[in-house]
Amino acid sequence: ADDADAERGELTRDERGVGVDGEAEQELVADRDDFEVHGRKYIVGTTSGATKGMRGPTALVVCSERRSFPLVHVCFLCREYPPAPHGGIGSFVQVLARELVARGHRITVIGTYAGLADDSEENDAGVRVLRLALRGGRGLGIVHDASRLQRALHFVDSATPIDILEGAEMDFAWLSRVGKAVFVMRLHGGHHFFSSTEGRPTKRFRAWAERRSVRRVDAMCAVSQHVSTETARLVGLDVRRIQVLYNAVDTNQFSPATSAERPHSVLFVGTVCAKKGVRELVRAFPLVAEKVPGARLRLVGRDTLDPISGDSFATAMLRSLPAHVADRVTFTGAVPHGHVAEELAGASVCVFPSHAEALGIAWIEAMSMGKACVVSSTGPGPEVLIAGSSGLHADPKSPQSIADAVVKLLLDDALRAQYGAAARKRATTMFSARVLVPQNEAFYLGCIERRADR
Repeated sequence: ADDADAERGELTRDERGVGVDGEAEQELVADRDDFEVHGRKYIVGTTSGATKGMRGPTALVVCSERRSFPLVHVCFLCREYPPAPHGGIGSFVQVLARELVARGHRITVIGTYAGLADDSEENDAGVRVLRLALRGGRGLGIVHDASRLQRALHFVDSATPIDILEGAEMDFAWLSRVGKAVFVMRLHGGHHFFSSTEGRPTKRFRAWAERRSVRRVDAMCAVSQHVSTETARLVGLDVRRIQVLYNAVDTNQFSPATSAERPHSVLFVGTVCAKKGVRELVRAFPLVAEKVPGARLRLVGRDTLDPISGDSFATAMLRSLPAHVADRVTFTGAVPHGHVAEELAGASVCVFPSHAEALGIAWIEAMSMGKACVVSSTGPGPEVLIAGSSGLHADPKSPQSIADAVVKLLLDDALRAQYGAAARKRATTMFSARVLVPQNEAFYLGCIERRADR
């Protein structure tokens, strides 16, 4: 309600000028929607008739709960902030950073980058991004780059004190204290986690550095219950002290498309490598093609080296396919994150058979687009998607299991639409920035308050 509506309806107004009517909530009968803005919960809807002098059905905005957060300065340690080559962490940090800026917080992102001739600074929708040119590499070079990062952090903190310094598992191994900043580690899946889930031994130096990093932080959160539980078990942490904060996606950017999907198209988005289940997915495709002759498989993401053949993973996978289906499999290579929604829009079914995953952002983006998805029955799969309700699970190590799930969805338009709608609802209620950014704010505030109490 604008000011005029508020005056006509004799409504009170809070300090932001939004009309508030404590009685109107009971009268909302149509188009009701609950949402949250700047840490406050609101209800919007339509009244059944005249309310306090208003004529006819009237749209109202009702503030049902007030909760405000102090503005803070959060600094993210990130070496893959877009548009630099990036994976899920870079995409996640960008979404969260932009949303926090929109809510009035000061956000800085800083990290070291290979391939830069000089250090650079840029503004990304209000986010201050500092990219330090990587000078070292291995050995003493690691210490040299860490020292440059430390100096840059002190420079940022001296101008505007940092309240929260957030990084991933390995990021704090070489850092000393920065002003009064609270060190927060967000578990995205570190060396211990992926070594365990992939069934390979840890490397002594990386394992030591990760444990050293863990000991230096004040608080922890994790992008899934799965990565929280496994990391706590492997590194010796109290899982009760790790708060789960799912990766947030922009559900407005990734919303159901109006353009038509490509018939019988199967899409994978992610790094083309063994741990993402690409080998099993490619092996599953001939089984899919046998049942659905018009099926096509499209794999979107950065290529890697195949450890078995020594070739690029995409080349090795294409070579392994029978000739009669090889021309129906396409590897696009990496695409800018801004083009991922376009790729998702054209898919009939999205498949993510990861062997090792902390929480797949591409999974959630596909769900947010209203796509019927097949995800791993292991790892965070059961957390993200409810099998038989918002999609299907498959054994990531079984090409037959993957093929069966894909075929089931390709051959049933109604089921595909049903799962797609349920997936969209689950994405917007559990993984949207609108829901998760206030949770992150509350977590940050709790970290600051606990540090102040020490």
